[in-house]
Amino acid sequence: YEAENYLNTFSVMIRKTLHYSEKTFMPIKEEAEYLSLYLNMEKLRLKDLFDYKITVSENVNESWTVPSLLIQPFVENAIKHGIANLQDRKGNIEVLFQYTGTALCVIVEDNGVGIGKKLHSNANSFGVKLSEKRIETFRQLFDTNIILEITDLQEKEKRPGTQITLYITPYENQNTGIHH
Repeated sequence: YEAENYLNTFSVMIRKTLHYSEKTFMPIKEEAEYLSLYLNMEKLRLKDLFDYKITVSENVNESWTVPSLLIQPFVENAIKHGIANLQDRKGNIEVLFQYTGTALCVIVEDNGVGIGKKLHSNANSFGVKLSEKRIETFRQLFDTNIILEITDLQEKEKRPGTQITLYITPYENQNTGIHH
């Protein structure tokens, strides 16, 4: 049953990935659903090794769009490099969409082993390299600026984990939505 469940989720995930890979932007609502599907799939695969939470702040309009498939590699990294090898505690991954007044801010946070020593393997991971290329493309082609910040929470807040923050601009005021 578990294997069947996993395969079903996996096939939906593949279909959606193909669907979204043809799109340049996708609504936040769909992005959140896609990430939720992905995290569910990984949770099945890793036998409930972690919990997750995806939050869209009240000041974020779910029909606003984000570059498609931009966020998932960072979530994948959080699982692979952050929590996959945790022995002493349950993993936790949080994804938060919030609006700062000028930028959409997407935070991916884990309570894993932290970047510290793994910075090099992390920074060179295929997913992140790909994301950096995509960020550059969006900057050039769509006038969408994306700033990536990586924070070691142990250093900053004395708690385990890594925080990835993506600031996406331009975001106009909430009434007009976004101009592409």
